[in-house]
Amino acid sequence: MRLPVFIADAFSQGPFTGNPAAVVPLDAWLPEHEMQAIAEQHNLAETAFVVVHPDEAGCRPLRWFTPAKEVRLCGHATLATAFVLGEVLGFKEQHFRFSTKSGELTCTRSAEEWAIDFPVDLGAPAESSLREQALAAIPSGSEVLDVIEGQDDVLVVLAKADHVLSYQPRASAIRALPKRGLIISASAGMQHDVVSRCFYPEFGVDEDAVTGSAHTLLGAYWATRLGKSVLRCRQASRRGGLVTVHYDGGERIQLLGRARLYLHGELKY
Repeated sequence: MRLPVFIADAFSQGPFTGNPAAVVPLDAWLPEHEMQAIAEQHNLAETAFVVVHPDEAGCRPLRWFTPAKEVRLCGHATLATAFVLGEVLGFKEQHFRFSTKSGELTCTRSAEEWAIDFPVDLGAPAESSLREQALAAIPSGSEVLDVIEGQDDVLVVLAKADHVLSYQPRASAIRALPKRGLIISASAGMQHDVVSRCFYPEFGVDEDAVTGSAHTLLGAYWATRLGKSVLRCRQASRRGGLVTVHYDGGERIQLLGRARLYLHGELKY
């Protein structure tokens, strides 16, 4: 088997920043075990598989796999997929529509960046048992303002951005959460509105570089708390990345960012 593969850095601000995602364009789905094996071989946070021929509704089928399992929603690999289709493979659409396990998703390109339209995750205050489990992953010296249960993740809001930056993850406590993973976040001040970090050890991703899907929860929470409809969000991983969030209420949220091509090659197996 020979297949093209591209690696693009999504939500990047320059070389070796953002979150790398592998994108594998297909004419038809591979067997699921093969897609999982390819994702494990790549050992990136996500490998996206996209059927390049639109379906009857005009959407391209899209799926995402971590090294350990398939996921319901992924932001950076959706951005990377649209970038590869539009900027590398030369498809001319202004709007790329994808059919996914999270419904229809749209990516729109402008001169400098891409905008992804996603379902919002409004979250809710965590019940006591989940709150206690989440707090077990947080150092005792960190002041916690909120613990929010999202559809996929638990969001712990800290009082100080410095505590987000200095946080040392407690993998065993994070693995024990009955959710996909842990987000920690704080208000960031002048240069950025929000700072965050995201951890998914159960999915084979100890710390994610930049997590688009987490910002469907982060964006809704901080837009309400800060009273802003546009947020500049910094994910403070080692690589780092920037996500601009537009949210003014409702059921949808827009995530904006840039992408860069890092590698183009061929899979052989």
